[in-house]
Amino acid sequence: IAISNESGSLKHQQLIEKYNTIKSNNRINLNKNKVLIDLINNFLNLISDYNKDNTLFVYGSNRANRAVTYDENDLTVLEDCPLIDCPILMIEDNACILIKYPTIDNYIENYTSDYAMESPFELGTWLVDLLTVGVYSHEIMACDIQTHPITRDRLLGFLPLSWNPKIVMKHMSKLFGNRKVLWHFVRAYISMLTYLCDYQWANKSLIIDVLQKLCSNYKVSSDLKASEDKISLTKALSHVYYNYSTCLRDRTYTDVMAILKIINLLYPEIVNQQIE
Repeated sequence: IAISNESGSLKHQQLIEKYNTIKSNNRINLNKNKVLIDLINNFLNLISDYNKDNTLFVYGSNRANRAVTYDENDLTVLEDCPLIDCPILMIEDNACILIKYPTIDNYIENYTSDYAMESPFELGTWLVDLLTVGVYSHEIMACDIQTHPITRDRLLGFLPLSWNPKIVMKHMSKLFGNRKVLWHFVRAYISMLTYLCDYQWANKSLIIDVLQKLCSNYKVSSDLKASEDKISLTKALSHVYYNYSTCLRDRTYTDVMAILKIINLLYPEIVNQQIE
């Protein structure tokens, strides 16, 4: 009508008045429902943010998905580590090992699965292949190196040799769990370093010393399950060794073999006493 011969006619004016009335009513209804509309928009934004974050990392279990995410600033202080002379920087600093990239794309999903959580010592046997030659200083990572200085492997990051369970868990989770608070990584770390001692180039005495202190500091249930009584992992390993029929019967074969290997390496006196 506006561009026809009827432009300016009574019919045109009536339509304009009707349009203005509807527009006014819509504005009034919009103001009335503003709070509700804001809530709906906030909810839609929340869903959008959740879906966006959810596509970045896929966890392997509901437990991992629900776990608290720690602040990466917690990693700025590195303590409870042995000091070594770095073969690259020629300085004395906290000892660290360099980790290369996993060969699988969905490694976070695999390492945070229910299976990995229930068999954390077996998880350590998966991770040992990611360890690289040598022990280096923490300072070398400040150089932002992308490849290993000797093997030229592409690096995922580093792990400190530490006897502090919190430091171990957080650094393991930074690499393999997207900074989720997941304590099964401490057991995987102990198993991983135990198997590392099979390599000729490994500093076996240094690793054993760190692991023995870590096992003394790390509190777990006596049967290595989710019970309330908490004792050092050192005592728990002794307990499950002497009570294997009840404590180890529902664990996977590889998980049990890893536990026995840890005991043989760190506490051979337990095995010798049993033989006697």
